[in-house]
Amino acid sequence: MFEVVEGKRLRCGYTTGSCAQAATLGCIYLLNGIKLNEVEIETKSGVKLNIKIFGHRYKNGWASCYVVKDSGDDRDVTDGMKIYVKLRERRDNKVVIDGGVGIGRFIEDTPYGKKERLQ
Repeated sequence: MFEVVEGKRLRCGYTTGSCAQAATLGCIYLLNGIKLNEVEIETKSGVKLNIKIFGHRYKNGWASCYVVKDSGDDRDVTDGMKIYVKLRERRDNKVVIDGGVGIGRFIEDTPYGKKERLQ
């Protein structure tokens, strides 16, 4: 996908959120015994992206993998970062989200759910 900026055709990249979503989907499949090297996600604006998945690991009920962030032609400091997700299925059907070192935290209620304060 491309966009034209100041007469130049620039290749679009992926947001960090799209990378995290893709890695999460990769982990969900891995928890179900399926190793995917690429997943398709749909962005909020309806754009479908095919994103490569790396570093598949499954051990003791935990799945993990990562996506290499591609900022496109308008590079930023996140370009080339590995966006990791580690996931464990819960038996109580709750979802708990936690970020690693340097990762932003969920701080607002959204239409999709209420925040759970992390201690």
